[in-house]
This record gives sequence, structure tokens and C-alpha cells, in this order.
Amino acid sequence: MRHLFRLILLTLLAPGMAIACFNLTSTDLDGKSHHASRHQTQHEFIRQLTHRRPKSEILEKVDELRRKSTANPNDLDVQNDLAVYLARAGELSEALKILKKIEETKPGLYNTAANLGTVYELKGDVENAIHWIRTGIARNPKSHEGSEWLHVRILEVKQQLEADPDWLKTHSVLGLNFGVEPKPRLPESFEATGEAPTLEILTLHLGYQLGERVPLVDPPDPIVGDLLFDYANCKALSGDVELATALLDLAESYGAPQTQVLTTRRSYFRTLTRWSYAPIIAAVVVAIFALGLAGLFLPGLRRRLSRKSNANPSVPHPAN
Repeated sequence: MRHLFRLILLTLLAPGMAIACFNLTSTDLDGKSHHASRHQTQHEFIRQLTHRRPKSEILEKVDELRRKSTANPNDLDVQNDLAVYLARAGELSEALKILKKIEETKPGLYNTAANLGTVYELKGDVENAIHWIRTGIARNPKSHEGSEWLHVRILEVKQQLEADPDWLKTHSVLGLNFGVEPKPRLPESFEATGEAPTLEILTLHLGYQLGERVPLVDPPDPIVGDLLFDYANCKALSGDVELATALLDLAESYGAPQTQVLTTRRSYFRTLTRWSYAPIIAAVVVAIFALGLAGLFLPGLRRRLSRKSNANPSVPHPAN
């Protein structure tokens, strides 16, 4: 009986447990649930987007690459990787020196141009950063899923902010209008993005660039906040309100300029997903009900079995 009760309890709890772990459904802007295109919960997605390698791990990698560089000074791949990890460790001047030497030794490599652009950006030299990121695009237009146009746009916005610190209060990085209503609307045209003519492509490019940028940039950063806000709009329009809500939380933490719209839109999203945990709640209620029934009936059943056992005692075997 005890094993049967456990089996029933696990059967009742299993659906809720599965939903809590995998969350394979999403809610669209009409409040309808459907199968999600992702295999992560929104919390796992955000954790992966914001994940940073521990500083100790980066420094260990720097030491390893230094040894390889000393043993193979002409291996440009090793030199490139060393420059990347030096930049991640904050050793920007040394990283820049290595990358410049690679460019002199073997000009025309995409990785060199892209990494030079990133190091110059981290150093605050926006003009040189734009030059080298554009050079990288010319060398390999399809790199980073074709999303490097967005890197250039970010750098251009940094130039705008140098001239006008309030520029983002009246503009956005993408230059797209998702509306100011609680429910975002699809922009009439994606021409402003240049290289992302559809919602699907724009969502892909935003995901790629933010995945590269967020782990390197500490909040607050209004540019990142603005991009996360539009990424949330794209995800909501693509039918994933749960993930859009989590992205709005992250956008707020980065200081997205659209404070009022962000707040009202997030509240609206939460009204759409307030019942997303209903299956879990239902499973818990059923489990509690089952436990209550067990508490009511099992003692009586035990007493009946005990009385039956006492009324029919076992007959001892005769001694041989």
C-alpha cells in the first residue's frame, strides 16, 4: 500500500515538475500558450546571456597562451588568442601591440580587424574602433551571422552621445518604432537597420551581439539597456512573452532610457503570463488533496486490517 501511494503521488507531481524544469511553452501577445522555439527557461536564458568567465580562469588562460606564444612565436593563431585573453584580463595596451604586429606580419585577416576594433572600443577610442570593425566587415561580411553592422551602429551611437549626452532620450540605437502602448507593435519598416530586413533576422542579430557585449559591460549602460529593451520587444512579437519580460528586467538594470514604456509594457506582459504557473499550482493542490485523503482513510484501513487479523489468528504448526 505504501508503494502504491508513492506511485500515485509521483504521478500527480510529475507534470508540475516537468514544467518547472523545462518550461517548453511560451505565451504570445494574445495570451495564448504554444510550444516555445527554445529549450531553456527564461531564467536559464538570462543566466547564459549574462555569464562571465571568472577572472582566475581568464588569467590561467593568459598564462597558458603566454607559454605557447614563447614556444611558437610565429604561430599567429596563438598570438591572436593571447591578445583576446589579455584584453579580457584588462591588459589592453599589450593586446593592441600584439594585434598590430599580426596585422603588419599578415595583413588582411578578419580576426585581426575585428579584435582591433573591440580593443580600441574598450580603450575608448571610438574612431579607430569604427574603422577596424568596418574593415572586418569588408573582409568577412558574413561574420557573426552578419550582425556586425549592429556593432558599427553601437559605436556610432557612442559618438552621438559624446556630442549630446541626452541623445538616447529622444532616439534609439536601432531607430525602430515599437510603439509606446503596453502591447508592442511591429515596426512598419526595418529599413533603418540596413542589414536586418525582417523581425526574425533582427532578433537573431540582437541576440548574437548582446551575447558578446553583455558579459563585457557592467551596468548601468544605456546603450545596452536600449538594445535589451528592443530585444524584448522582438521576443514578445515573436511569441515569447515570458522571455520578453525577463529581458525587460535586465534592460531596466542596465538603465534603459524608455523607463515609462518599459514599466507599463512589463506590467502588461505579466498580466498575460499570470496563469503560466497554473499547471504547477494545480498539481500541488491535487497532491495536497491526495495527502489529505490518505491521512483520513489510511488510519481507518489499518484499524480494519488489524481487527481482521485479530479475528483470524494464524494457526500454529504442530510440533514434530
